[in-house]
Amino acid sequence: MTPVLDRIKAGQIKSLLERISNDFGSLSAAPLRRMATPALERYLAQLPGVGLKTARCVMMYSLDRQVFPVDIPCMRLFHNLGLIDGRMRFECAQDPLQAIVPAAIRKTLHVNAVAHGREICIPRAERCDACVIAHLCRNRH
Repeated sequence: MTPVLDRIKAGQIKSLLERISNDFGSLSAAPLRRMATPALERYLAQLPGVGLKTARCVMMYSLDRQVFPVDIPCMRLFHNLGLIDGRMRFECAQDPLQAIVPAAIRKTLHVNAVAHGREICIPRAERCDACVIAHLCRNRH
């Protein structure tokens, strides 16, 4: 990150923590854990610097909710498998992709999709020869 981006992110984190403290009287995750999943998602997504993807990452990894955050590696994987249009805007893909991923495998699939995107399906440096799902890929190189 750049120094300017660092300052922006630091300010957003400070604002986010102040907001949570004001809303709940402390910086404990306990009130968040008690919220229903839809309400929790709405609450987190409206915090400073938090969008739907970040909210779902927090929900999945920190609060053990069965949501599916869609990030760039997930978008690339689902596009290459022909499940979404590659021109679909990132924000527009969140709910449709979450809807098609069974709740029981969301966390495992996300972890593996991110790893796959970082190690195998790297933009402009694809390693299709090492890909176990290359036979399903419509963008195989």
